[in-house]
Order: sequence, then C-alpha cells, then structure tokens
Amino acid sequence: MSVLSNSAQMILKTGLSLAGVLGLAALVASPASAESAIRGSVSEVTPAGFVTTVSGEAVLPEGLYYPGAGGDYVFTGDFTTAGVPVLTINGGEPTVVPVATAGTTIKQAVIAELDGLDPATRPGLDAYAAILKAAAGADGLE
Repeated sequence: MSVLSNSAQMILKTGLSLAGVLGLAALVASPASAESAIRGSVSEVTPAGFVTTVSGEAVLPEGLYYPGAGGDYVFTGDFTTAGVPVLTINGGEPTVVPVATAGTTIKQAVIAELDGLDPATRPGLDAYAAILKAAAGADGLE
C-alpha cells in the first residue's frame, strides 16, 4: 500500500521538478558582474574521520570587481596548525568597473565609427553602408 495518495505524489513530483527548473534558471541567469563577490571553502578529513571545514567570502562595494590574480581566482586552504584552519582567497586587486562616458549615444558612436572609415575604398564603403543600414534599423539616428 502506498504511503502517499496519488495526488500527493503528483504534487511532490511537480514541486521537485519546479525546484529543479528554478535552480537551473538561477544558474543560467546569474549576472555578468558576479565577480564583485568571491567565495570559497576547503575541508579536511582526518584519518579518524573528523571533518574540519572553513569557508570565506570577500564582497566588494558597488562599482568594483575582482579581475582575478593573473586571470584566475586562487583559493588556498592550510591545515598545518591543528584546530586553526586557514583559507586564503585571492581575487586580484579590486578594480573599478568601467562606465560609459556621459553623453555617449548611439548616434555619437555611429558618427565616430563612420568618421574613421574611408568611403573612397571598397571595404570602407561597404562598412559605411552596413553601419548606416544597421543604425537606421534601430529607430534611426534620432
């Protein structure tokens, strides 16, 4: 005999499926600026079966990010002193997030790009025409 009724089993399965989908969506939709906080943990299991875990997190204020130490994030655990686990987190020197200069619009960006082209040459003319067509398709150059 089943412990749960059919409807309870259906609700449980649906809930677990929904939780899985939401978890996957959270992973896929993570923000691009996630490197403003880095976290890590390290665990040691002794031969006697004791587990020691240490975790840490470094969070920067808004407008800064961790570029990584040499392009990588380094997490180092040290358990040499009994009872004193150490976790070293190295995300590199905090760097200011670059921001667009004030007053830059699509129109100004297109004009700057077109000024750098030479329409007297075939490649320059092709690029010039392609940029104008693309800009005109995005609500024009208002």
